[in-house]
Amino acid sequence: MKDYNWLEIHDLAEGLKCSIKSVYNYREEGTFVPGIHFYTIGKGKIRGKHIYNLQKCRKALVDRTKEKNSNKAEFYDHQEIQKIKNRKFNSLRK
Repeated sequence: MKDYNWLEIHDLAEGLKCSIKSVYNYREEGTFVPGIHFYTIGKGKIRGKHIYNLQKCRKALVDRTKEKNSNKAEFYDHQEIQKIKNRKFNSLRK
């Protein structure tokens, strides 16, 4: 069984190197999901204290980063690659 670190919001923000406001934003946008990334203790659904899992929150942010950057990959066809190689080769010969 994995040993997880469960933290209050201040400690989570420090562990993730972000602001407390960012943690609230991640929760509101659905990056941090109740029952997976955090749970609530105390009375009432609005004023309860949230306890966060550092490792799962960090993984959620890494996955979010991957997803945001997945469309930025560059693709070249064979002819473009050959052109780049030829330019490099010719510049080395000079």
